[in-house]
Amino acid sequence: MMPKDAVKLVYQSAFGGGHLVRDEESALELLKEEIEGTQRSDTVPTIEYIGGGACRVNLASLPYGLTAHTLMRIFVESSKLNYGGEAAFREGISAIFALIDEGAAPPAITREEMVRWLDLYYSEGGGMTRHSLEYSNIYTPAYRVIHEKYAPFLGVFAAIDTLLAEKGIDYIPVVTIDGRCSSGKSTLADLISCVYGCGVVHTDDFFLPASLRTKKRLSTPGKNIHYERFNSEISEPAATMRPGDIIKYGVFDCQCGAITSSREVVTEPFLLIEGSYSNSPDITIKRDLSIFLTITYEEQLRRIAERNKDNFTDFINKWIPMEEEYFKAYNIKESSDLVINTGKSDLLFEFIK
Repeated sequence: MMPKDAVKLVYQSAFGGGHLVRDEESALELLKEEIEGTQRSDTVPTIEYIGGGACRVNLASLPYGLTAHTLMRIFVESSKLNYGGEAAFREGISAIFALIDEGAAPPAITREEMVRWLDLYYSEGGGMTRHSLEYSNIYTPAYRVIHEKYAPFLGVFAAIDTLLAEKGIDYIPVVTIDGRCSSGKSTLADLISCVYGCGVVHTDDFFLPASLRTKKRLSTPGKNIHYERFNSEISEPAATMRPGDIIKYGVFDCQCGAITSSREVVTEPFLLIEGSYSNSPDITIKRDLSIFLTITYEEQLRRIAERNKDNFTDFINKWIPMEEEYFKAYNIKESSDLVINTGKSDLLFEFIK
């Protein structure tokens, strides 16, 4: 690594990769060419975290099935998210000098060389720079910078792309996201929706009304959802619809205890269902890809305390035990197509060698 490579890394961690998204169509063609010209390697890590919420996705080890178009959409959507900005860039430059002083920087990055190169960099207006010739010759870098929110789910996007490639022209694929509370189901659904533009049905909109919350029903695993209404408003219409048709359903307001609004979702390129009990056998919709998100109990409690402090006791004593009984009774995790642990890794920063 040379001084300009270190600055490039810091710049990407502070600003992401949005500088490349001027013309999405041209950028997609460039990406396709780069993927075709990159030799696949199973020894190259798919993801390298570079700090500031950014990470590099190496084209040599993309998940099988992930299309260039989807990676491009992830890249574009990542460019819209917030990174550290100018303050983070300055902090990153200071961190490089700290590594130099500690003797931990790569041999080619000395204080004198760093100062010399930064003078040249700022005199030319700063901004994004290319990799050094030395770095390019040794490592042949080929990657895209995306936000770390997308990184754990590249396998999900690859599975969806594979599903879409195999579907018939008049068929509406159904993808479900179930899992433990606070494991990131809604977050993943938002990411998928942004990339594909698909409609999303939230099981929270089918909260069980008070009249149905009997002791017998609530003591039966998986019955804590108004699945009867879900089937009549979602499962049955979806069975006869064509891609692009609209499904309209009622949204239950927990505070009012009634359906107070409606939501319209498009069925193209697929229908996404997210939330607890999405994979309940009582919901009769045909599923083509089922995803289960899990998390450690300790991390689950931390997230609940952070986001739902007022209802923390209810989660501990009521909602979590009911979910766990449902998972166990119907082998929800074991029968899912994809299982992902969304607990955050301790390794959030790798200083690229």
